[in-house]
Amino acid sequence: MATDWPPFVSEYCPAPAEEPAVARFEAELGVALPPEYRGFLRTHNGGRPIRTVFQIDGKRGAYSDDVLNYLYGMGGVGDQLTVQRAIDLAPEVRADTIPIGSGCFGDRIHLAIRGPDRGAVFWQNHEDPKRKLWKVADNFHEFMWSLTPENIDP
Repeated sequence: MATDWPPFVSEYCPAPAEEPAVARFEAELGVALPPEYRGFLRTHNGGRPIRTVFQIDGKRGAYSDDVLNYLYGMGGVGDQLTVQRAIDLAPEVRADTIPIGSGCFGDRIHLAIRGPDRGAVFWQNHEDPKRKLWKVADNFHEFMWSLTPENIDP
């Protein structure tokens, strides 16, 4: 299990998730979380990384990347969503994934928790009526380390 994570913006990081809270969440889901994501919750428990841009496989042109706004945790900071609240707000989410973060303009970041893609990270365009999931990384650790800085032109 990976334990090294890129730097985070400290004011957006809740305290690490306690083991009993993670275990209860897994029991409610009826599945163990992928080890890398579980380790992330126990270390960072959500938050905003300093590097936020990620590439979307198969996408080209203006919509080939997105910006990660926030990763949900077990308990949020201020008005940030928790993983459980994000699940409650998105009943249309596939049964094999959970929403774990938000991108620009309401796009969602999902983690596969069951099936052949277990552990993979996906992006979902909030305006897509078909709710297609686009793979962005084979696992959570790869996703986190693939993030790059925003290129903001003056």
